[in-house]
Amino acid sequence: AGHSLSLDENHQKQIKLPNKTIESSLGLAINGIVSGKIGRISKLCIGENYCWEQVISSFPDTLLIAYRDEKVDKQGSIGIGILERFVLTLDYTHQRCMLKPSKKYKNNFEIGFSGIELLMQIEPKKVFIASVHPLSEAYKAGLQAGDEVLALNDKVIRNFSLGDLYDFLDKKEGRQIYLLVKRKEELIVIAFKTKKLI
Repeated sequence: AGHSLSLDENHQKQIKLPNKTIESSLGLAINGIVSGKIGRISKLCIGENYCWEQVISSFPDTLLIAYRDEKVDKQGSIGIGILERFVLTLDYTHQRCMLKPSKKYKNNFEIGFSGIELLMQIEPKKVFIASVHPLSEAYKAGLQAGDEVLALNDKVIRNFSLGDLYDFLDKKEGRQIYLLVKRKEELIVIAFKTKKLI
């Protein structure tokens, strides 16, 4: 899973929404786009040794998870935002998981600073805006879902992988972004700075 933490707020009374949340698209699942809220929980601990503060958590809409037929008592899930902080060893013989902190262990918890979700078509290679978060600077600058991205900061889009694009757009706050996009038959330059959403 691409998130750090996902919690089902209706599973237990102790799971509550943070005071400040934003509505967001949380990704794709088998039944389509998952929507919900994102907020920061005050603290997350795994055992006694590993704890973080101000962890970003997703809270999927209840309607999307109410009909899961699962035999496991599942209150949520941890994803790559937590797991990448460790070197993970799965010991199947002894039915245990061993954790050793990696160099990413102390990284801050952030979501993408651009507020943009992308879709890439492989042949011919094209990149489209799938969604733009309404609280983002990109949205305020006029970027729209469906826009085809032709260039990023004067570099043609075919020189980027999807991972490269996200690394450039989402890894740093305050980065100046220039996108050349095609909307119908019109070419538009969209300029904005990346900004923390929550």
